Amino acid sequence: MWQVTVTVWDEMSKLTKDLLFMSLDHAVDNAEISEEGFIPFSMRGRSDGRGEMTRFVADDLPESVQAGRKMLETVPEGTVAVTLAWDGYATLDGQRTEAVFVEAHEIGLPKSVVLAQRYMRVDGKVQTLGNPILQGETDPLVRSVGVQEP
Repeated sequence: MWQVTVTVWDEMSKLTKDLLFMSLDHAVDNAEISEEGFIPFSMRGRSDGRGEMTRFVADDLPESVQAGRKMLETVPEGTVAVTLAWDGYATLDGQRTEAVFVEAHEIGLPKSVVLAQRYMRVDGKVQTLGNPILQGETDPLVRSVGVQEP
């Protein structure tokens, strides 16, 4: 079992956690669409309550995730939080399963957190396995805030 100490999680606002779980739900829904995995995406929450989603298409999954990371390095002013979601595999207690991953970053916090939701396919449908797993902290997705959007 993973034993992870995460301090940034405790500092994250409700808005950021809501965006993270919205991204997680959307990722699970997308995982059901194709057994080959879904196109990585990001969600961005803004201070005015609006948000947006962007997908990242490249030659393969690692390049798509990297494209997302690159785009999220600088976000427009007014951004409160961002997420980056992708499909992959997780191993828990020696058992490897499919999983969706969501990395979330709240502007102003020093780290991002990564959450995983394991799942299995049954008769073409996705069934989640257990609760989401907080995997730990990582470097922040957002490095700087740019100019205000129109």
